[in-house]
Amino acid sequence: MKIYTLKNIDNYYHQLFQFGLAKRFKLLFVVRNRIEQISDAFKKEILSHHIKKVKTNDWPGTISKEKDISLYYFNLVPDLIETLLKYIPTLSDWSAPNYPEDLSLIRDNGKPFFVSISHEKYNFFKLEDSELASLKELLGNSDFHLVGEDNCPNEKF
Repeated sequence: MKIYTLKNIDNYYHQLFQFGLAKRFKLLFVVRNRIEQISDAFKKEILSHHIKKVKTNDWPGTISKEKDISLYYFNLVPDLIETLLKYIPTLSDWSAPNYPEDLSLIRDNGKPFFVSISHEKYNFFKLEDSELASLKELLGNSDFHLVGEDNCPNEKF
């Protein structure tokens, strides 16, 4: 597995969700201890539909010194995508305190496919060669940049 970045990823934000939907990925994100700052409407429309919530200091792309950070898991379904896009129209908008942070898409086996680290404005893909080819075909794009080999090939969430 290799790590890739994609230039101008905000241009492909909607397609990223569609790819995840087709692959039946899970969606994860983090809410730090400031949940009261997230709008009530967002909490009602999004957070109320999580399938799992864990308190952790470890999630895709991050190990935090803070404990008790909420990691929310969701099935990626069309209604969730539509509602997320209503509140968070670009990948760059995933940031505290108004919204959750660190969106990730997770394969059925628990391994990350896409990871974002919101406060650093950094995101990357963890891809097999066949997945890279599929993404390039879907996005009509070859602006993927190979960063290197995956240093954490066994991480699962």
